[in-house]
Amino acid sequence: MTPGSTAPLKQRSVAELQALLNVGVRLRVGPFVVEYAGSERWLAERLHTDYPNYPLAAPHAFADVKMRVGRNPTFSRHWSSTRVIRMEDGNVFATFPRNATLAHLEWSMNWAIATRSHAFLMLHAAVLANQHGALILPAHPGAGQSTLC
Repeated sequence: MTPGSTAPLKQRSVAELQALLNVGVRLRVGPFVVEYAGSERWLAERLHTDYPNYPLAAPHAFADVKMRVGRNPTFSRHWSSTRVIRMEDGNVFATFPRNATLAHLEWSMNWAIATRSHAFLMLHAAVLANQHGALILPAHPGAGQSTLC
């Protein structure tokens, strides 16, 4: 597969993805391009498992969000499972245990897209759907839409 290929992530091996993550992998997430970078194999495995059908964007494509995931250097070896997400400005955005990677990747990406994408209507909502249609329940976070659903 050529380096500029935009095939789905599942068409790359975990080892190939890990090598690409050292400089950054750009995924298309709807109309957005999100770049993930990091040097640890577990990150490649997590992306490969959880985002298999997301297409890669061209390496030179503009990234709406850039995230680097890695160890937290401020903690001692007793906290070796603690990881951080840094946004493109280099500041720590989130600190979390490695086993919570997926949730923090999602929350970080969602926050970055929601706060930067002013050309789109953004709703915080839950949705109930069946074969006849859908009901959108917009409300402030914590208002109980998910519980109601």
